[in-house]
Amino acid sequence: MTLHYGPKCTVQLQNKPMKISELADKSGMSVSTLRYYEKRGLLDPAARTVSGYREYSESALGQLTIIASAKKLGFTLEKIRLILKAAGAPAPCEIISELARERLISVRGEIMELQSVAKHLEECQDKTMCATLIEKGACPVLSCQPLTGEPIPD
Repeated sequence: MTLHYGPKCTVQLQNKPMKISELADKSGMSVSTLRYYEKRGLLDPAARTVSGYREYSESALGQLTIIASAKKLGFTLEKIRLILKAAGAPAPCEIISELARERLISVRGEIMELQSVAKHLEECQDKTMCATLIEKGACPVLSCQPLTGEPIPD
């Protein structure tokens, strides 16, 4: 934003348009990522200069902040689109809270799956099983039973 002094010494705030490279620098995202988000409809289309350069307003930086935060939380691009849409609504909290509840359920499921994988890998590290399988010329980890509990066929 720049300050503009009007004819009566009043201060007017103006949004100085940003070129895509400036927005990329401020957001910490690459230019190609910004183009991708714009193409996918996550980032409002930029105004174009006469020479065809993209110009973004400060609101684009806000959108990118929301996108980055939602990505860190593991939201899909489709869910991020819903979050952005809700963020512009009069009462966004209910919609965004519901999306967060859904994501939390998903994360808890992923944690359970990862704990199962960790347990499986620990079991495959068992020294007695390891020695037996190595004698047969098999890799202990790859020869261990899959998570389904069924043995891997020879």
